[in-house]
Amino acid sequence: MPRKSRALNKREVVRRVAAGLNIRVPAAAATVEAVFECIVGALSEGRRCEFRDFGSFFLVERKGGVARNPRHPETTIAVGPRSVVRFKPALALRALCAKASPQPAAPRRRRS
Repeated sequence: MPRKSRALNKREVVRRVAAGLNIRVPAAAATVEAVFECIVGALSEGRRCEFRDFGSFFLVERKGGVARNPRHPETTIAVGPRSVVRFKPALALRALCAKASPQPAAPRRRRS
């Protein structure tokens, strides 16, 4: 039996936007997709995305280093520097999340 995810995914966002604006789901999907494309486009240009009372998405440069295979520690691989996306929540969002009760994490499946 598949377990029910508690995560808010894109499909659920589209449904909530459609219900909240009283529009059809395909129109809401296009709107949500356009917003995501704007955010991704700005980040790919190296720009910061700031949303008042929500938070900011921005790029951080991670330095390169050396990685090792745990099964063969004598083998090393050079890992180059790269950019990663970070999110910093706004004060209003942090305050709102502090009031919310945390949901228990789903148990992790063990790999065999």
